[in-house]
Amino acid sequence: MSTKINVGLIGSAVLEEAIATERSENFNLKKIFAGDNVAAGFAKTQYPQAEIVNNIQSIIEDAGIELVIMSASNSKDSVLVQHILKAGKKIRII
Repeated sequence: MSTKINVGLIGSAVLEEAIATERSENFNLKKIFAGDNVAAGFAKTQYPQAEIVNNIQSIIEDAGIELVIMSASNSKDSVLVQHILKAGKKIRII
């Protein structure tokens, strides 16, 4: 019996990745930070089981989230990656 991995998504560019994540039996989409109201509204309708959060820190600080999937769009994201890794989470950058 395998346990599901709780996942947090950061960035509207990874919402398509949520489709593959959600369809996998090994993942539980727990929290989404979409970055804007349009993407957040889409995420809420497509993934009602996931909590839509308004700050990234709530994903980083959630002890139940083991994997963070994020879109990287600029050099400032390297600092965010460091925070995620320091929190003990695995990360996938798209």
